Amino acid sequence: MKNKKVILWVNSLFWGPHHDNGAFLFFWDDYVGISSERLDREKYSSWYKYKTTQDGRRLLYGYDKAEACISYCLDYFWISKSDIDTLVYLEWIESYIYKAFPKVKRVIGVYDHHLLHAMGAYYSSWFWEAAILVMDGQGKRIENHEDKMVLQSIYHGTRDKLSLLHETKWNSSNKIGIGTMYEMVTQLLWFSSEGTTMWLSSYSLSSEDILPWDFLRKYGDDYYANEDLLKWVPQERLKFLPKDLFLNQLSISEDFLESEKIPYWNSAKIARKIQEEMEETVLELALQAYNITGSKKLCVSWGVWLNSVANKKILDRTPFEEIFILPSTDDSGLALWAALYGRKLVYWKEDTFCPTNFYFGKEYDSEDIDLAIKKYSKYFSEVTSHKDICKTTARLLSEENIIGWFQWRSESWPRALWNRSILAITSSIKIRDKVNRIKRREWWRPLAPSVLSGHSEEYFDLPYDIEPAKYMLMVGDVRDSKKLIIPAVTHIDGTARVQIVFKQDNPLFYSLIEETYQITQIPLLLNTSFNSAGEPIVETPEEAIKMFLSSELDFLVLKNTLIKKKKVFSEFSFLQSILLNDKLYSSWKKEISQYEKFLKKDLNNKW
Repeated sequence: MKNKKVILWVNSLFWGPHHDNGAFLFFWDDYVGISSERLDREKYSSWYKYKTTQDGRRLLYGYDKAEACISYCLDYFWISKSDIDTLVYLEWIESYIYKAFPKVKRVIGVYDHHLLHAMGAYYSSWFWEAAILVMDGQGKRIENHEDKMVLQSIYHGTRDKLSLLHETKWNSSNKIGIGTMYEMVTQLLWFSSEGTTMWLSSYSLSSEDILPWDFLRKYGDDYYANEDLLKWVPQERLKFLPKDLFLNQLSISEDFLESEKIPYWNSAKIARKIQEEMEETVLELALQAYNITGSKKLCVSWGVWLNSVANKKILDRTPFEEIFILPSTDDSGLALWAALYGRKLVYWKEDTFCPTNFYFGKEYDSEDIDLAIKKYSKYFSEVTSHKDICKTTARLLSEENIIGWFQWRSESWPRALWNRSILAITSSIKIRDKVNRIKRREWWRPLAPSVLSGHSEEYFDLPYDIEPAKYMLMVGDVRDSKKLIIPAVTHIDGTARVQIVFKQDNPLFYSLIEETYQITQIPLLLNTSFNSAGEPIVETPEEAIKMFLSSELDFLVLKNTLIKKKKVFSEFSFLQSILLNDKLYSSWKKEISQYEKFLKKDLNNKW
């Protein structure tokens, strides 16, 4: 292994419990990466924790999560810590951690959070030059041993350098960015996902007269949360919306819940208001980036860009002609970006990293699958192997079965696209409702279509070659003539979050849609991530089997093996996460069936 080129990155973001932590390893031109949540099954998992001893010392613990990610990457290449020659970390790392790598030649610290976002977005794109827009909740840059906190940054990227042209810093009274405010509103609406708020906004025709104030404000050339809505809580070291004020606007109380009067339409209006404000702010910032750089190409980074509705409006309403959005655009991409930073700095200064599929996880072989099947065999009624698994699966899908699809290397971002998916046909609303029930989501949540590249423009008002649509990061209008043909993936506003599937990106998944198309005459499938609400996407064959056994999934495909279970076994359910586990939320959860009943009645009356 002489002259090896190995870079391992270990996330050291110890100050933020919400960050997605992981490790990424380059070995020559090959690579592997994993986030901590995929291994410990804890959403947004963070391993850096402290405890204080009696004499006042702060000690780090919980490093076993980091070790698990490191071991995962090393095992993939059958190498050890002594084979690592370059270690890259973000901001801070305990000395004993990098001392565990006995032959490391270089230890590189990266002290600018937004620079990593910008580098990851730009150097993973195919653009020779581009404007780069980073929008973070709170991004740290360390200068002269002082922390500088940044909310938004605009860079200009060329192949030889990235130039910082503008940034929005914390001010004396406001430390909350656009994405953080969106997250706060989501939690105060009792949702665990910002995507829920985005789609809920479509159920309101107007946000007028619902709130006497704005969530976001412009101060000079910068954008912040409305400081009038924020309240400082020293114990929690954060700012948040006054809950009582918010609940008064929602008109929510125990009496409302007990009398079955669920104020759904107020919730939808509030969701629409924050969505509209966020969209307008994003557009203003994008225009600012265009005016500063003059580029007609845009790279973006951070979790705001998972908002596929806003992404489409950038192309529709700004001069930008192309946009690149890294699939792991939120902090789940930090591992890759830091490793990429070290790779360019040390080895390939002129090189870029433009993967076509973003499968960073390892592949589980037939032995792994056979062991998992054997462990749970008593719960199965059928286990069969098939030479042409696509043809067999297509037939089952055409018969309105819902199937868990587990193949090859796992995708490394919040959404599964090809290899860790729940699949169904798109011709029935009942199918959408059943899939949402399997995922334990609200029944009205839309689900995404995966469409063959040659048919995308036939079904959607979206260019077939638009890159973000390969990763479900762009919405498109469903053609009027197709809305009744694919209702399971058509949202109430007539749009769909499209994934355009190219054969070269994933031949197996492309073949599966082709086989289904031959039977149904519809060249697309409903595709959603293989997990339940509040849970990470399944990583291993055993995790896939557990979710299959505990849900209404009809069949499970593990590579070429097809499995059918005897019944649903609820004892294999994963633990559910609850963001706001207070009395009011618990009461609201108990009324969920009544909530849905009244919501369906309202929908019938209003649409």
